[in-house]
Amino acid sequence: MSVRQLFRNVYSQWFMQFIRLVVAFVVTAFVARILGPEGYGIASSIFVFSSVFSFILDPGFARSLIRYVSVYHGSGRDYYPLLAGYLFYKVFIGSLLALVFYLLAPYFAQLVNASNHIFAFQLYALCIFFNSLSSVFMTYLNGVNRIDLAVLYNTVGFIIGEASSLALVLMGFGVIGYVTGFITMSIVVFIIYILKHGGLLIRLVRIPIGNALSGLRIIIPLSLSILATQITYYVYTWLDKFIVLGILGTYGLGIYMVALRFAGIFENVRSSLGSALMPYYGVVFGANGLDALRGRVFRVSRLLSATFMPLLMFLASLSMILIPLIYGDAFANAWGVASAHILYLALMSFVVGYGGIPVILEARKELILSSIITSLGSLGLELSLVYVGLGSLGVVVGRDLAQVLGFMYMYSVLYAKLNLRFDFRSWLRGLLVGFLLFITSLLIVMNTPVLWLLSPMVALLMYVSLAGKLKLICKEDIVLLRSSIPSRFSRIIDLVEEVLT
Repeated sequence: MSVRQLFRNVYSQWFMQFIRLVVAFVVTAFVARILGPEGYGIASSIFVFSSVFSFILDPGFARSLIRYVSVYHGSGRDYYPLLAGYLFYKVFIGSLLALVFYLLAPYFAQLVNASNHIFAFQLYALCIFFNSLSSVFMTYLNGVNRIDLAVLYNTVGFIIGEASSLALVLMGFGVIGYVTGFITMSIVVFIIYILKHGGLLIRLVRIPIGNALSGLRIIIPLSLSILATQITYYVYTWLDKFIVLGILGTYGLGIYMVALRFAGIFENVRSSLGSALMPYYGVVFGANGLDALRGRVFRVSRLLSATFMPLLMFLASLSMILIPLIYGDAFANAWGVASAHILYLALMSFVVGYGGIPVILEARKELILSSIITSLGSLGLELSLVYVGLGSLGVVVGRDLAQVLGFMYMYSVLYAKLNLRFDFRSWLRGLLVGFLLFITSLLIVMNTPVLWLLSPMVALLMYVSLAGKLKLICKEDIVLLRSSIPSRFSRIIDLVEEVLT
């Protein structure tokens, strides 16, 4: 397994995500102004209704299949019958749910008082069908550790779809034009997959139906456990919004949602690391077994503690300035909630180093119990902290503490038991550096807010100085960096090695 491919998967997700964010921001700004609150709300309601089918479209099969494809790929076993079973399920359920959504479209439109937009609802059924088929190819590419290709294809389709939506809305087609853009996106992505990986589809179709169903039966047990964790996660993340709305009202919910949206940028970066590590770990486990994973987890946790944790702690300090600057002064109170969540992401950054390992090891019971502990702990802690007067801050802190409890359970019954430990010393050093960056930057922002643009330079100089003294980056990390970065960047790596080691 190429470490360079792992880094390429991570970088491609970050870069393509940035492109999608920029495109979506521009298109949404124009479309929302043209359609107005009512028209944009009607279009958005179509996506809300379609999301109801998400658990049926993918009852944990995708992550389970990524696990099996990556492990089988590493061990040299035949994983195509499993993919054929997944394709069989997707064709059947995708066609069925597309038909159901089409038939229920008039009812959905009436629920939001949009009877004159029934055709737009019906048209979206095509998205359900084509997205269902495309997910087979995307899951395959994730499993064989080519996430970069899947992200590229989806981004190309996204850009074409967003451009189509904007063009059709500007031409006066309104809601139906906006929805047609999403259908265009789905069809374009499917066509790209067919053109690039049509041979895979031919191979899967030729597999006997009996073998395909046997492959589907292999992934079902783990899929059901993943589904249980997904449902639990959905419920408790929905409950925290309900708690904020019910206790703090719409103002409190607005503050809370803006804080989560701001912090979500960094959470997405964190999750992309985990999604890239899962197939990488799967191939390593399939090829060399559990022993090979121990060194990988330890090294990844060290790198995250040395780089990602200090960076996030620094960025948490800037939320006091950035949130009012981006969302307006009315949302200034959201900075404390956002900072608390970003600090949690920083302190628990090493958790990303365990990306997908419970799934790779098929720890079904541990997955379910961890999610139950997290959801129940979240409900209890959120209510308690809100009751003592912490408001939205209490909700986000309660949710984050509950996730810590879920991880502690998983660590005690699985990771520590299998000697899959993280680098605690590097975590302490990273915490010290991050804390100093956070305090220094916060003092600059609070005392001389007009000079906040200087804080990144101050933080960089502090990090370089402290990283060298505390040996945050070691020679092994530099060797790993050299193996993952193209040789044309060797001078940059030499500079990093000279400054930080």
